[in-house]
Amino acid sequence: MLHLPRSQIVRHVSTKAIVTYDQSFKKTYKKPVSKKAITPRVVKQLNDSNPHQSFNLNNIPSDRASFFFQSIATKQAKEYKDILKFDGNLPPKPQQWLCKPGWYRYTPHNPPEKVEYPPEDLIVFDVERLYKISQYPTLATACSKTAWYGWVSKYIAYPNSIDPTDMIVLNPENKTKVVVAHNAGFDRAQVIDGYRINSDVSNTFFLDTLALYFAGYSFYTRENMKSLSRFDPFLEEFFENNEDTTFYNKTIKKNTTLKALYERFVPNAELDKDLRAEFDATDKKIIIKRFQSLMNYCSDDTAATFELLMQLYPRFEKKILHPSQLVGLKEIGNSKVVVDPLKWQKYQNDNETLAKSALANSKKQILKFAKSQNIALVKVPAFTSTTLKDLLPIKWKPPFEHGSADPGFLKNSKSLLYKRLQPLWENGSFQTENSDIMKFIDYYYSSSFWTSNKKRVQETPINYFKRKEYGTILPMVKSIGDCDLSPVEPLWLSNPSENSIGAPVDKLFTEPQGFKTIGIKLDHDWLKSIILSQDLKKVSPFIIREHFEKLKVEYLYNLLTGVQEIFSHLKIRKFHLLTTFNKELKYIIEESNYERGQVALEIVEYWVKSMVSNQTGIGFDERPYKTLSERADKLFKGVGHITFNQVKPSNQSWSFKKYVGLVEIQNYLKKSGR
Repeated sequence: MLHLPRSQIVRHVSTKAIVTYDQSFKKTYKKPVSKKAITPRVVKQLNDSNPHQSFNLNNIPSDRASFFFQSIATKQAKEYKDILKFDGNLPPKPQQWLCKPGWYRYTPHNPPEKVEYPPEDLIVFDVERLYKISQYPTLATACSKTAWYGWVSKYIAYPNSIDPTDMIVLNPENKTKVVVAHNAGFDRAQVIDGYRINSDVSNTFFLDTLALYFAGYSFYTRENMKSLSRFDPFLEEFFENNEDTTFYNKTIKKNTTLKALYERFVPNAELDKDLRAEFDATDKKIIIKRFQSLMNYCSDDTAATFELLMQLYPRFEKKILHPSQLVGLKEIGNSKVVVDPLKWQKYQNDNETLAKSALANSKKQILKFAKSQNIALVKVPAFTSTTLKDLLPIKWKPPFEHGSADPGFLKNSKSLLYKRLQPLWENGSFQTENSDIMKFIDYYYSSSFWTSNKKRVQETPINYFKRKEYGTILPMVKSIGDCDLSPVEPLWLSNPSENSIGAPVDKLFTEPQGFKTIGIKLDHDWLKSIILSQDLKKVSPFIIREHFEKLKVEYLYNLLTGVQEIFSHLKIRKFHLLTTFNKELKYIIEESNYERGQVALEIVEYWVKSMVSNQTGIGFDERPYKTLSERADKLFKGVGHITFNQVKPSNQSWSFKKYVGLVEIQNYLKKSGR
């Protein structure tokens, strides 16, 4: 245990009673919370005099937890940040590509060299596939600061090959490596390395340039963003020479393709995507015939991704408020799902049958209602009906009895079947007296989840192991979403209603022989209490939501960082993050480490909550952790101490309170005179 001299701690005792919430988000008890803060000057003194800090695993002082997390996150992120310190140009592209299976290395003034995989610790990577034929990759290119690489499937290299079955190898020795790609989830799904369960946790960081853009630009300017419209090209041409921009405000458009971002951020750049249509083919002869052109097309995308990295990463690095963000992105990008093959196939067949039945029933209800209203036109009508009286006799239950509210997403809403209106139908805010219409709405919404995800499920690459005992899926997760900092994946990270066809998906998970699942629920209700403990009467709900999303993501990042550290300390090597981190943090781990892993996970949760509680002054329910110390002492005997090197404090000290925007909210109120 580390004991700090009383003189080195600046104490601020809050006399305000703090309300703590349980899982049901109800008041449970009140207690005065002492909030300890350590100034940057004191931290420097501690670093200089005591650079090596040692704590008991299950008892880190709450006032030291923030420095502990900053230190371990800095240590974990350092190798990857050092790798990304690349300043220079790519080598020239090869004039001719070999149509031979596997990887070939191309360097200036040397013949092509057969290699197992690109050995460099930083590569930029792009994959193309004949998606109408197979889920397996067709062509790929990669580049490093010293060489270019080309990969060709046996399906293309051997004309007599019938089915594509081979996948790409990138890092079989599991070295520390950064692989950069645009929309990296797609490219990662074509790499065999990540599918193996019986292996150590991956050291490959799939860095997505799309995430760099969302973190550095999109998230901070989304109020100026709009979706692309088919009228935009006309408007731009019509108003482009106008000095007055009132009529056409050329905002940041929500177009995040590689071509759009490359041409936006790289001066005088243009990326030709005309050859993309060749991969829509259903015959591989087209690829073989135009092999050189298509390899050049793929390598152009790789070079564009590299240029985009050079433009976006420096800004992203400045935006990082805490090194755990980089660690979190790496872990989220390596998550996976392990399913039972029989359940997976049955899931697809059953849901397709149910969805077809629901859609058929919804059509019947619409026809039944239409006939009851006698709206059929016989022969040539004398006039065209423009309105259908009482087609949807809806009753609206106002959510606000007094005053007014911002219409939000309901503004200019055209359809009452809009996806985000579903909760209003389910909770009775929207009602209709006609039972046929209500049945139609029920059928429509119940099938919408499966309808939107059906193609994704069918085209998901899955690798089977141990004679199809289990299958591994690498979900195409966007590490940072375009609306907030939270990870996004439409199937595995969604929250569909219980009545939706295709939900819940977590029932498909399985535990391969020799492995078990450990996990904790993410306490988002407690995080809400941190935000709502402030005086927010005159603060926009959009500002509140924004800061709540920030808090959720940083909470997750610190959990992921802590798990990496404690598992490494306990010498637990074989563990893999499951794609469930929208509501739970789950890992699949060797059965022999099941108990130790579960307790370690709960300890990390306690660390993070203690740190947040200390910095924000909001207490949490400690009752579930009462026996944690005894369990840890029993399981971690002999390895109960953890040592870390403290990092030098930055010029601007970091804290959860500042990060989640509580300080910004208070400043906002002061400036507006509220």
